[in-house]
Amino acid sequence: MRPATLGLVAGCALAACVLPGRAEGPAFVDDAGRSVSVTVTPKRVMPAGPPADMLLFALAPDLMVGLVTPWNDAQRAVLAEPERDLAIVPRLTPEPLNSDLAAVRALKVDLVVDYGDVAPKYVAVADRVSATTGVPAVLLDGRLAATPAALRRLGALLERRAVAEDLARLAEATLTRLEPLATLPDDARVPVYLARGADGLDAVAAGTTLDEAIRFAGGRNVVARTGSPFRDLTPEAVAALAPRVVIVEDARAVAPDAPLRRALPATTAILVDEHDGFHWVENPPSVNRLIGAVWLAGRLHPGTEGLDDAAARDLARRFLRLRGS
Repeated sequence: MRPATLGLVAGCALAACVLPGRAEGPAFVDDAGRSVSVTVTPKRVMPAGPPADMLLFALAPDLMVGLVTPWNDAQRAVLAEPERDLAIVPRLTPEPLNSDLAAVRALKVDLVVDYGDVAPKYVAVADRVSATTGVPAVLLDGRLAATPAALRRLGALLERRAVAEDLARLAEATLTRLEPLATLPDDARVPVYLARGADGLDAVAAGTTLDEAIRFAGGRNVVARTGSPFRDLTPEAVAALAPRVVIVEDARAVAPDAPLRRALPATTAILVDEHDGFHWVENPPSVNRLIGAVWLAGRLHPGTEGLDDAAARDLARRFLRLRGS
């Protein structure tokens, strides 16, 4: 999880960035403890990375100058115009290039939003973005439990309070339903393996924001963390971890002739985390994880009231702004 960094950033060189156009009021104090002066109502907002893509898209797609990660064809097919045609912007995290910072200026951005780990390296990125471009940059806590607060804080900053409050209340209700599973002791949790990649061997390690949907759904990530949030494993190593449930984002990883599938016992439950091109459990670790936690809970602990496919689809309609919702 993101460690608190209030002491670290209390003396940041760039505490505020003043822009013309709105009467100066109290500075926005972001979740890293940085005091950021946003003196215009933001009309052009840029995400710093993929998690911010999803948070901003849920709240105010019309204010976004673009996406860090472009929509794929499956996603475009279920999104409404003009939201399916958002431009592509440079990724600013974990380390922006000089050309990326030049793009922030060229796009005439009013605000940069980062969402995820409130760690020193991301504090440094936000400070560098603001110092180099003159554009205020804020960091919001990306922990799953902090989702309602992040929605409300960003909604107030963007003056989208009504939609932010609706989504925040939905997130709160979802977290309340998940709480009995999120607080299960380890011996009551279902062993789960989660991985990215076409071979399903880029394993997501335990104990970060990346595997929070598993924990909130009453699962236990079988991959221990050894530093990096990812570990490269062999099919045999995965099988030795004895997961009861394997989650991959690419169906090729668990095709009948795939090495990973051949290494696993026939009793292993296989889940493919791909829903109209979106990943719900992870990638990116953003508001989509609420959907994934509900979807996964219905499989790890079936019969739990309010945690099933219908509830997951409703969350997807609301947070991913699917066409017709």
